[in-house]
Amino acid sequence: MATHQKLRLSSFWWAGGLTEVLFLVYGSLEPAWSASAGSLFLLNDKVLHVAAYLAVASWFMGIVEPSRYRLVAIALFVLGDTLEFAQWFMRLGRLAEWGDVAANTLGIATALVLAYAGLGSWMVRVEQRFHL
Repeated sequence: MATHQKLRLSSFWWAGGLTEVLFLVYGSLEPAWSASAGSLFLLNDKVLHVAAYLAVASWFMGIVEPSRYRLVAIALFVLGDTLEFAQWFMRLGRLAEWGDVAANTLGIATALVLAYAGLGSWMVRVEQRFHL
């Protein structure tokens, strides 16, 4: 495996990832009556969970060194579980579901497999390709 190169636009990539996390938190804790009234997301709830966690995990696995992929996976797993617990605790009309935890985990696991298969650290290749 090639060594991970330092990203020149590291602050930009991290800001993008943190923005994704904020959207994830907001989408998870938005009151159910608000979410159903005008949501742009018309897909099945579990598909959204898989896609959201796949996207966020892939983003962060694009930033970090391969030795940190598992740390990203663990952090996102903890975040997902915490958000599910918060849904139950805050009583906003949202349901904490084991199915959501499983869907989050599937998204994270898929990103982890793809990262180890060679798609991780993709931001280094983007910077090299576009001479950023």
